[in-house]
Amino acid sequence: MHLPKVKARAIQQQTVKTIRLGSSLLNPGNLLIDLWNQVSPDPSEYRIKMVPYSNDRQKILSVVSSLGEEIDFMVGVFGSRQMLSLSNFFELGSFPISVAVPRNHLLASKKILEISDLYGERLLSVKEGDAFYIDPLREMLKTCHPQIQVEDTDYFYDLETFNTCEVTGSLLLTLACWERVHPSLITIPVNWNYKVSYGLLYAKDPTPEAAAFLKALKKALALSKNPDSVFSH
Repeated sequence: MHLPKVKARAIQQQTVKTIRLGSSLLNPGNLLIDLWNQVSPDPSEYRIKMVPYSNDRQKILSVVSSLGEEIDFMVGVFGSRQMLSLSNFFELGSFPISVAVPRNHLLASKKILEISDLYGERLLSVKEGDAFYIDPLREMLKTCHPQIQVEDTDYFYDLETFNTCEVTGSLLLTLACWERVHPSLITIPVNWNYKVSYGLLYAKDPTPEAAAFLKALKKALALSKNPDSVFSH
């Protein structure tokens, strides 16, 4: 191998900046990687290091509050007022709110649900008060459709939430991006106009590398002709 090529490669490796991207079952990091590879004029400018974390409802707030230490960014749905008070958020798009049903449920064969299909059902949902995107939907169901039994889970979903849905035969307010979280549940869209934002969660005082990456991403998105094509929901 020629020495100039070796030297050039070494210089390139030294100039590549590393971004630490959190990845979990509910919020996989590939969402950001796919977007970055699509819109960036030079995806190799940043090396994205995947850092696993747990969605455990008892631990997730500590993960968010420590952003900037071991994780620069988390990508996914973060509609919790508690989470947003501990971090900054950059919106990338939105997902429609759907309903998950067990595979052996009578509704499992439907391609789309009407609200009346949920009558007489037990519908699991995050608690009222913390998730601002869920509160209007819950209020609408409570006021206009009391035939639906809305039952609280915790403020945060984790794998146990999906297990409870499957074991009890209940329905679950969910998102299309979580359709593969539990193999025994089927995610079905609902004929209503309720959505939830998704994007990047990052430290209130991000590292210089994280701040530079976010600036580069915003610029790339602004220049992209079709920045949402990766996320066709």
